[in-house]
Amino acid sequence: MGLGVMKRKMKYGLMPFLILMGMLFWPFTLNATEIAEKSVSENDIVVVIDPGHGGKNAGAIYGGYIEKTLTLNTAKALKEELEKYDGIKVYLTRESDVDMELGERAAFAKEVDADLLLSLHYNMSELHKLFGTECWISAFGRCYAVGRDFSSIELEVLTAEGLYDRGIKTRLNSRGKDYYGIIRSSTANDIPAVIIEHCHLDQVNDKPYIDHNTWPQKYGALDATAVARYFGLKSEQLGVDYSDEVHESTLVPTERMSPDDTPPEWCEAEVIQVNEQTGMIRGKLSAYDPDSKILYYTVSFNNGKKFGEYYKYEPDENGEVYFEVQAPNKKRTRLVVAALNMYGGMTKSELLYVGRLTYLPDEEAVEETSSTTTQAADLIEESENPDVDDVPDDDAAPSKKVQSVSYFAFWVLVFGLPILLIGAMWKYSIDKKRRKAKKNDKN
Repeated sequence: MGLGVMKRKMKYGLMPFLILMGMLFWPFTLNATEIAEKSVSENDIVVVIDPGHGGKNAGAIYGGYIEKTLTLNTAKALKEELEKYDGIKVYLTRESDVDMELGERAAFAKEVDADLLLSLHYNMSELHKLFGTECWISAFGRCYAVGRDFSSIELEVLTAEGLYDRGIKTRLNSRGKDYYGIIRSSTANDIPAVIIEHCHLDQVNDKPYIDHNTWPQKYGALDATAVARYFGLKSEQLGVDYSDEVHESTLVPTERMSPDDTPPEWCEAEVIQVNEQTGMIRGKLSAYDPDSKILYYTVSFNNGKKFGEYYKYEPDENGEVYFEVQAPNKKRTRLVVAALNMYGGMTKSELLYVGRLTYLPDEEAVEETSSTTTQAADLIEESENPDVDDVPDDDAAPSKKVQSVSYFAFWVLVFGLPILLIGAMWKYSIDKKRRKAKKNDKN
């Protein structure tokens, strides 16, 4: 084979192949370069901040608020504040409005050898009754212990602002693994992950704690304080030093820490006073749950078929909560109260009062208090489903290797086949012209 023929084959046969290989491996080479630049001191704490949702996955949308925007703003504020401390390196899983797989977020945290991954969110419930702040953590081993220790500080910081404490929670899927994909994937990589639900966007009780212009940034600073306190950081710029702060550590469990799937053990209540002139009924209740915190109480005027809004369950020194409600006018009242624990389990009291109160003329009668409520069976609903972004199927998120194979196949299908086709057509056209030229030379 002559040298000229070899050159032509290299030019027309291998050129498309080389272009294809360059395009296929370019994204992996770029990513490796980016990761290589993220070297940190061996003694630095590494925290990965994950702004929940992004791209087409907007998260909760309510009253002009879009969760994916709020989480990104909070994440940037958190990163900016944390970088004022010594001995810490901070990364964001996304810095713009892009969608990311949950497993991809956890894989990134693994690549930078994160000590903690914080997934930031804002909550909303289907019936708009739930309010407060909460943290979700892994149910397994060291990730549970670290997640619980950090979350206790996080909730302490947030509730000091006035937010209601909904607790530190775990959740399992049908296979007995962590339910939320970001936690499950992080735990598989031995990286403690915490989902922080800062507040509810759709509930009047949380309205003072959300505003486009102030609270997303304020939450970032509050989260940074919790991180600094947990890791014992100090900042000359901020003039704070948490290096001597001591926290009681959670023992690493040998078994999974399953969520409480039972309702409160009992709920007892009694009526103290009935005012027939105003329709007001005063009473008190107490409830007990040995497994989890009781969060709310609620009232029904139709023997527990429907319940109204939720109220904070905050007992006094005697373990009792006093309530005052207005019975429906000129309608039969059958009063029942109920207590709900932090996992939505409900226990009703016995029937407390039966009667018909007339206290307003017909033209001034108010609507029945429970007219806008739903059945008690629906009350265990959305409290355990904070975000669409973190409710994948039960399958674990793909590993980095599986993702790489998927990306490779994608590039081949989208770019590789057309390039090979163009190259083949190009080579055929050149060969055709060469044969035609040879034929003309012979003639």
